[in-house]
Amino acid sequence: MNAEEYGKEKLRGMLPEIPADIHKGNRGGVLVCGGSLCYRGAPLLAALGALRAGAGYVVLAVPDFMAESASVFLPEAIIAPVKTLNGTLSADSLARTVKLWEKRCAAAVFGPGTGRDERLRKTLEKFMSIWSKPLLLDADALWFLSETRPSVRDNLAVSPHAGEAAHLLSGTPEAVQADRQTAAEKLSQKYGAALLKGKGTLVACGSEMRVINAGSPALAVPGSGDVLSGVVGAFCASGMSIFDALTAGALVHALAGERLEAKYGLRGALAREIAEEIPLVLK
Repeated sequence: MNAEEYGKEKLRGMLPEIPADIHKGNRGGVLVCGGSLCYRGAPLLAALGALRAGAGYVVLAVPDFMAESASVFLPEAIIAPVKTLNGTLSADSLARTVKLWEKRCAAAVFGPGTGRDERLRKTLEKFMSIWSKPLLLDADALWFLSETRPSVRDNLAVSPHAGEAAHLLSGTPEAVQADRQTAAEKLSQKYGAALLKGKGTLVACGSEMRVINAGSPALAVPGSGDVLSGVVGAFCASGMSIFDALTAGALVHALAGERLEAKYGLRGALAREIAEEIPLVLK
């Protein structure tokens, strides 16, 4: 499968127009589900990425013990506290949250910071059974995905790095890196659409593949992938196809990294600073 290159020059034509009389409800809402005892920042960074990419609003479904701190960090988000079992999102409580907010959210991101407690398997399975809109699975959600055996659907996407891709494909990170295009193609065949992170990020969907011709080592910092997930979620919520949302999200994230490198060099960037560069990339 040949991969078509996507660089800065293609970004403008991919983004939906913003009319002068647009309302925040027309920008699309994103539901971000994540967080656990140890990983409290990841869903917040995903939500920040979504808002900086233009989401009309973000609903943060996070553990109830995070609710207050989440609202302080990101007062622009709607906080939907979810009950937990030993610090892990409860399947039943999250299902109730989905019912409350699904009409206002056009896309969802599940996985940032959820942890790998075995209880999450049930939570993920239940969420996927009731959420029918565009859905990006990332981070810890990918740990259980291969065992849930979901049906391939045209509005589901995964965004693993090489290690996560290896787990999803029952292989090794070395094998993934040795033939990234084949790995991305297999991920797409198995799950619906795939964004394989790394140098020369690949986006595969059906018989098509795209390679992101941008990026910087400055992006290799904790929380970077969470910001990317939020950006993709915002683009999905705006009405873009999931293939275009993955492509545009990866490209915007890559260009934000290039801006950070030009500003600070290759060391010391923070994930929140990646998010802050996004509006300037989209300007």
